[in-house]
Parts: sequence; structure tokens; C-alpha cells
Amino acid sequence: MILKLADIVIEVKSRYRYTYDMCHDYLYNGDESPAFSVFASNEQIIEERRKSPGFSDDILENTCIYRNICNEILRFDAILLHSAALSVDGQAYLFSANSGTGKTTHMTLWLDKFGERAFVINGDKPIIRKKDGVFYVFGTPWCGKEGLNRNSGVPLKGICILERAEKNTASPVNGREAMLFLLTQTVHPSKKELSCLMLDNLGQLIEKIPVYRLGCNMEPEACEVAYKAMSEE
Repeated sequence: MILKLADIVIEVKSRYRYTYDMCHDYLYNGDESPAFSVFASNEQIIEERRKSPGFSDDILENTCIYRNICNEILRFDAILLHSAALSVDGQAYLFSANSGTGKTTHMTLWLDKFGERAFVINGDKPIIRKKDGVFYVFGTPWCGKEGLNRNSGVPLKGICILERAEKNTASPVNGREAMLFLLTQTVHPSKKELSCLMLDNLGQLIEKIPVYRLGCNMEPEACEVAYKAMSEE
């Protein structure tokens, strides 16, 4: 099957229908040739089963396929960032955090506040890509258990690192701190060439896009504090 993710045409070879069904909204039938092709090798599936026992082969293959995609898109100024992404008034905001912190809960606060002005781009694993000097957030079918995603790309306004706190506060994060955290939220390739591209892509991202640390208590005010900090940048 042929997909278009982050405006990149990709051939995906899958043994199982699971990946096809999940990616149905991202199928591409235009004239553009694929930029690259990916599949999950037997060795990759075996290794994934070792790390994640109990999952079926179709899910293990699906995980390997997306990891391979995320490696290859590094060649196209694109990178996966484990985060929740939503659009408000045509600008994208990312919320990244360690598992269990409350990305989905915080995103829901934004949806409640902004109503029809907002929509979810991706609930868990969006792609960020630089095009013509502008960073965009793109939806993907790999989007977390809630299944929230949209096949669209929106210019990125700000990145928010979420942390639980009693009081809602937002403060800028310097480049080194941002890099150290975001390195934990992306795929790390095994090839040196791709690792260098991953570091370069992240470096360009945090140089252009402001990163904030949000201490939040998951009350509605948390949304207001985060939005004010990022939207006024």
C-alpha cells in the first residue's frame, strides 16, 4: 500500500491487514512516486516480541513499520515527537510528557475551552516536519488508544513539557534542557547517519520553536496559563 504522511509518499509492505485498516485515511493514490519503502523484517518482529511479549504478530509488525518510517523520514527534515498535538485557530501546540502525566487530560481542557476553534491533530505520535523554513505538525494513524488524529498539517506555534504541580505555571525552557527532554520523546535510530539527522532535526526545532515547562494541576486554569504563554510568543 502507498501512504502519504507529512506530505511524504511512502510504500508500506505489510503481511497483515491490521496496518492497512489502521492507515486507511492516509492511503495515497496520486501520481507521485514513493520516496522510500518500508517493511518489518522477521528479525525486527522477533526483537519486538522479546521487548513486548503478549502482543499479536500483526500489532508487533505495525509497531516495527512505524519505527522504520520514523527512521527514514529523518532524511526529509521530519521527526516523530511523542506528544499530544492540537490546533487552535490554525496554529499547532504540542504537549509532551512522561507517560501517565496527563497529556490527554490537558488536551481535553483545551478542547473544552476553545470548542470549534480547536481540533486534535494527533493524540500520541505526530510527525513534525520543516517545509520552506516552517515547522508543521502532521497527523498520523499512530495516535494512541483514544484514536484521535486528523490527516492534516498545521504550523507549529509552541511546545509544552507537562509536569504535575499544585500551581499552574509556565516558564521558558532553554535549549539544552529542551534537547535533553525531547531526546526521550523520539525514536533513536541504530544507524549513525540517521542519529546525526535526528539530533540536527531536534536542534533546528528547538532553535525555531519556543519550548515551555508547564506545571499544571489539570484544572481549567492550566489551559489558560499554557495558551497565554505559547500564543503570545
